[in-house]
Amino acid sequence: MNDLIENRRPDAVVAATFLDLKTGNTNSRERDRQAFDTAADNALGFTLPHDWTGEVRVVGVIERDGELQSAAVGDTPEAYHLYARKGDAQPGEDAFAYLTATRTLGEADELADRLALIDANAQTDQYEKATRVARVQEDRVRRDPNSTDEDISAAKEARKALEARAFVAAEQAKTSQRDAEQPKAAQRAASGERQFINVPFKEKDEAKQLGARWDRKEQSWYVPAGVAAAPFAKWAQGAATAAVEPRKAQEAPQAHAGGQKAATAPQEARQYLAVPYEQRNAAKAAGALWDKAAKSWYAGPRADMAKLERWKPENVQAQQGPAMTPREEFAEAMRSAGLFTGSNAQGDHPIMDGKRHRVPVEGGKKGALDGFYVGHLDGHPAGRIINNKTGTDITWKSKGYALSDQEKAKLQAEAAEKLAQRAAEQDKLQEATAQRVGRQMADLVPVEQPTPYLQAKGIEAHAGVFTDREGQKTYIPAFDADGKQWTMQYIQEDGTKRFAKDSKKEGCFHPVGGMDALAAAPALVISEG
Repeated sequence: MNDLIENRRPDAVVAATFLDLKTGNTNSRERDRQAFDTAADNALGFTLPHDWTGEVRVVGVIERDGELQSAAVGDTPEAYHLYARKGDAQPGEDAFAYLTATRTLGEADELADRLALIDANAQTDQYEKATRVARVQEDRVRRDPNSTDEDISAAKEARKALEARAFVAAEQAKTSQRDAEQPKAAQRAASGERQFINVPFKEKDEAKQLGARWDRKEQSWYVPAGVAAAPFAKWAQGAATAAVEPRKAQEAPQAHAGGQKAATAPQEARQYLAVPYEQRNAAKAAGALWDKAAKSWYAGPRADMAKLERWKPENVQAQQGPAMTPREEFAEAMRSAGLFTGSNAQGDHPIMDGKRHRVPVEGGKKGALDGFYVGHLDGHPAGRIINNKTGTDITWKSKGYALSDQEKAKLQAEAAEKLAQRAAEQDKLQEATAQRVGRQMADLVPVEQPTPYLQAKGIEAHAGVFTDREGQKTYIPAFDADGKQWTMQYIQEDGTKRFAKDSKKEGCFHPVGGMDALAAAPALVISEG
């Protein structure tokens, strides 16, 4: 597999410069960007977004009424456009950047493979790198008309084996980190140093009741000396608990007591249940509750778990339904995973042509295509279905019959469990980013003279906006209704904008004039940009 990238040395240079850009510091950022642009242009004939996520989309296009449009079902594309997903796209901004066009689908797929390999070789984790390379190889084998079922199965198993190794390595790394942290935590407690913990915002009241305290300068919760550390273990896991040297930090503005919302109690992990529609009343009587967001039943706080045992996903047995065609069966599996089909999917989906397709999903944003599928009818009909919103990933093979209501409920329960896990992971990422952004404020100063961006836009300097020591870049913090800073928008001298990576943006705002002006304002004017 190494020859896939080694055969194209210019592509290897692109991967190396992309890795430098992702791992470099602010001092080398501009130099790394220029090197990445030069390498990409030399190797590919076009540049890639600096915040490229590694995802590439191929879209068939056709000229209609003098304009290029996406080819509809039944159209023969005249060309194929390639797009790269951007990681920091702003609201209202296209999340994909146009790269180039090819005349044939084969050329487009080959270029997409090259880009996937560039992304794979720009990974810092060797297991993740190997896994991504294996995915490229699997896609190639699937597209090769000469590949046998055994070839496809072998490529799939190789990819799955590498994914398993990557997962095991990640878990081992977490365990090693926890083991290494325990004696350090004990030493800090003995010496009186503060033990910082990573507490998601919605769990702050629970941590506070256990004795945790808030460090304004470091923008982090900590376990005071003399307080037992054991009750805080779940927040110490993976947290940056090492003592931090004192520094001058910008204190996050605190909302006045009258304007604070009541803190929400932390939500415990839910046991989701595979309850068919016709059995909902029996499950409800046993204490099951309905999760509107996840569209699944779960065991309530007063549930009789003995009565609900039969609806646990692992206890659901497969039941055969009436016979159906492979396409109908695949469509049923797509709907069970939350993907839209037919007219709801903006086309006659599923299209069983062995190619990659994207469709909307239940609960997805308008215009978003968070569902992915590939369906084959040759040989033994098979395919793959992915719901990127819920995390559902199904490898499908034709059985010749439909899913029973019980199996549909099982898929929904499993999807709800994955959705809850992803939400919890996102909360941890956003809390860690909020702490990181809060520490960055220590290196910034209030804007007194307009920065290059403010000058270009004709905007006066207002309190609450910050800049670097040189007065070149513009930094705009954003807060929630409780006055906590969650994110910051970075604006370069040329007007390029981005938010802090992995930050919470929904429900946040920037008060023109600062939080003090907001508290004293007789009326509020809300503007959305």
